[in-house]
Amino acid sequence: MIIAAHQPNYIPWLGFFHKMDFVDKFIILDNVQFTKGAFIQRNKIKTANGELMLTIPVKTKMDTLIKDVLINNSLDWQKKHWLSIKYNYKKSPYWNYLSDELEEIYNGDWIKLFDFNMEIIELIRNKLGINTKIIIASELKQNFGKKTNMLIDLCKHLEADTFFTGTGSKSYIEQEKFEQNNINLVFQNYNHPIYQQRFGNFISHMSILDLLFNCGPKSLEILRQGNLHNNNHSSFHILD
Repeated sequence: MIIAAHQPNYIPWLGFFHKMDFVDKFIILDNVQFTKGAFIQRNKIKTANGELMLTIPVKTKMDTLIKDVLINNSLDWQKKHWLSIKYNYKKSPYWNYLSDELEEIYNGDWIKLFDFNMEIIELIRNKLGINTKIIIASELKQNFGKKTNMLIDLCKHLEADTFFTGTGSKSYIEQEKFEQNNINLVFQNYNHPIYQQRFGNFISHMSILDLLFNCGPKSLEILRQGNLHNNNHSSFHILD
């Protein structure tokens, strides 16, 4: 069995959902420390003037876990974010593909960042047609280790023989520990696909909302074009 783990990012990019689509179980890491300024509270959309970063204001103390991060609702961020999305995508070919459901989420009353992000993640994965089982790490009610040890413990707890992770983790993940525990380590190495966008030349690494509004029901097919691995899980090339 293949698993992956990721923090619950805000309107995530394509690679987040590619990872989710590619594995048997996808772990949402809500019980790790929140890092201010990371993509869990912000992401980019495309506009006529290039990239626009949308950031959710938060109220946090040191050592706050992701699941406990509170949104700073003294600022009118929800209206600002929704109007930015609407203004820049309402003329896209598939604006109506998820705009009504997304607007309903933005009009809701949200206290915790985790709850808001997960509501959007669930909407997007349903629109994409991804059926991978989602597991919330804190709901496992286990005392896992930290950093690489936590990932090893997750694999053991879920009886997974392969862990799938982004290439960015090469700088900090202790690869030898996976080998010592007889767990395969596979790096995602996602090759961002190019698709038709509005506003001129293609810009990669936008929120997946950009793909969905531009490509609608073809989004999952396009998402999978960035897969540098064989879709047959048994054909993985395990990286050293």
